[in-house]
Amino acid sequence: MPARLQLSQNRADEALKLLGALKPDAYKALALELKGDALVALKRVDEARTAYDEALTASDSAAPTRAFLEMKRNELGNASATAPTKAGS
Repeated sequence: MPARLQLSQNRADEALKLLGALKPDAYKALALELKGDALVALKRVDEARTAYDEALTASDSAAPTRAFLEMKRNELGNASATAPTKAGS
């Protein structure tokens, strides 16, 4: 994903622009996770926390990458006691 490449090149602003141009449901959980990563790089922690929360909500509870996403979210501190879960999961 080009946004991940831009993040690896310390170009978080450009990554956010690419992610904003995605279709609403195209790889939603992954796009929101990358958005959180970009916002962390820009030191916009509250916005990153929200992006990670939205990514967790959009991801399948059995997704193999979910634990890693939860770890990233938890490293930002908790605005609530628990991470969100996908409805019906």
